Amino acid sequence: MSFARLQPGSLVGVLAPAGPVAVAGFVLGSFTEEQPPDALLTELLAPLGKPLLGGWPTGHGTPNRPLPLGLQVRLDAGAGTLTMLEDLIA
Repeated sequence: MSFARLQPGSLVGVLAPAGPVAVAGFVLGSFTEEQPPDALLTELLAPLGKPLLGGWPTGHGTPNRPLPLGLQVRLDAGAGTLTMLEDLIA
């Protein structure tokens, strides 16, 4: 289980061995392409040894539930859950 704050970032910075972004895990949303990039993203991200949750209902498809940036969350990829640990509106 990992704790992190959702932050914007580029995939290039994330994948760099000594990149500027500290990553606790990855959440992949939905895609609308005929052939979604799930397999490619999994191939790129899995070797990093971080939790990876795919198919989260956010992104380009429907439903599209936004993920607030900067909110502390608990990612449990094994259980397929992403729990917000803070109130969205303070």
